[in-house]
Amino acid sequence: MVPSPWQLAERHASLHLPEGSAVLDTVRPGNGMRLTTPRHPNCTVFKIHGDGLDSPLEATDSDTATPDTYVRGNDLVVTFGKTKHLPFSLQTYWRAIAPHPEGIHWGLELILSAQTLRLQSHARVRAESLLNGTEILNLRNHGQPDFETLDPDRGPLVLTPNDRTGCFVFRADNALLSYVEMIHPLDFTTSQLERQEDTPLWSLSHTTVDHRMEKGVILRGRLRGILVPRQQDLEFAGKAYEDFCAAKLPLTT
Repeated sequence: MVPSPWQLAERHASLHLPEGSAVLDTVRPGNGMRLTTPRHPNCTVFKIHGDGLDSPLEATDSDTATPDTYVRGNDLVVTFGKTKHLPFSLQTYWRAIAPHPEGIHWGLELILSAQTLRLQSHARVRAESLLNGTEILNLRNHGQPDFETLDPDRGPLVLTPNDRTGCFVFRADNALLSYVEMIHPLDFTTSQLERQEDTPLWSLSHTTVDHRMEKGVILRGRLRGILVPRQQDLEFAGKAYEDFCAAKLPLTT
């Protein structure tokens, strides 16, 4: 049996990468997956925000519950149960994507599944990444790679599926790899890009869930982040996005 790339130590999960590692504090979803690699200092992917999610979800009283966490193959599964502060349950699948010949150096997929036991409830979930980049590009449409350089220095850019896709490429000076982040088109409603205050990093956030829910209905959102070679990064990004769009929704339980 191939060993899992994930390691669990109490509340912390780590994923070993070719360039370093990534670390997740499972009771603090708002902290996201922190990259501890020389080429991506201080970068974090997929900070999970939402009603009841921005405080540590620790078992400090009867109204809160420590997330249920386990490893299954390439998946790290963390489930946040319904509490006084969280009006729905949220299951998060952190799926490691191994390197393969189609240009992906390393990757991480996040699958969010929200469900409520109430007759009606409203779920709001947002995923945010803090990233390095001296040039940021967005894929304008499906098919041939048609990327346009974005200029968010004048203020926050809000992108919608009316004339964009949810596929972004971040290039850093003198870097051999580019970071590509994408949200599945079935889940893409709005993405916002802006400079993070008092840092050299960019904040890229996606609204993954924002719906009124009925009892028994499951709402899902899918995101991917990958590292690809800087040479031909747009070609690799366009192909990876098309593959992501065509991929079936993984079964989750």
